[in-house]
Amino acid sequence: KDSFLLDGKEAEFTPQSGNPNAPPAKGKRTGAWLPNGKGFFLEEVVQTKNPQGEDVTINVSRKWTQWPDGTISIETIQETPRGTFNNKRVFVKKA
Repeated sequence: KDSFLLDGKEAEFTPQSGNPNAPPAKGKRTGAWLPNGKGFFLEEVVQTKNPQGEDVTINVSRKWTQWPDGTISIETIQETPRGTFNNKRVFVKKA
C-alpha cells in the first residue's frame, strides 16, 4: 500500500521492494497537482544499498495525467547508477 501527499512539501516514505532480502530503503517524496488540475506529479529520492553493500541513490519522477476522453497516462523516469529508464503506461477508458 502506498499513498501520496500532493501539497508540494517534501515527506519521508518507505519505498516498496520486490526483494524480501533487500535491506530497508529510505525515501523522500514531493508531490503536487499539475497546474491544469488534470493530474499530478511526484519526485522521489530513494537511498538504498546494492548487493555489494554500497550506497545507491535512485531518483524517480512520475506524472499521472487524465485526458479529456478519460484516458489516464502514467509517465515514469528512473535514474539509477545503471542508467536512466523511461516508462509510459496508458489506461484507456472503454465506453
